[in-house]
Amino acid sequence: VFIFSDGVLPSTDSSKLFALIQNNSSNTRLFSFGFGDAVSRYNMKTISRFGSGTTEFMQSGAFNNKTKILNQIQRSLQFGLSNIRVCWGATGTRIRSDTHQGKIRQSPEIIRTLFDGEKCVVYGLVDYITSAELIAQNEDGEEVRIAVSTHELKFKKGTLIHTLAARG
Repeated sequence: VFIFSDGVLPSTDSSKLFALIQNNSSNTRLFSFGFGDAVSRYNMKTISRFGSGTTEFMQSGAFNNKTKILNQIQRSLQFGLSNIRVCWGATGTRIRSDTHQGKIRQSPEIIRTLFDGEKCVVYGLVDYITSAELIAQNEDGEEVRIAVSTHELKFKKGTLIHTLAARG
């Protein structure tokens, strides 16, 4: 399903709409196009995230709108990885960011569905963890796991990552 909107929802409870979309995401995917200077980016992204799709924001008279439309159509024809989460590892144990609030700060907190050729950078504000595991579901509902690690020499003190994570 493609949704074309400015993202402004009626004054009714938007959480009901988001719940309806999420409850039907196993059999229907939503891809949205946001229009207008005052588009509600939050609502448009939330609709697509709960609908296992993506959002493109259209600019009035912009040449790249054609590319955005083609990208959305291409995504709609392929399966993506959904329900993505990161387990941050430490000394043989795994810490899920969604179950240990306060111990790990991750940005973005909720990772959108990813399609072929797309990337997503996830920042984790953690103390001395050198490995992480990406866990997602494929189109058949099967779990996909990808492990990554780094050497302790890659640790740096400072505020750059905090700044980048805040922008995520």
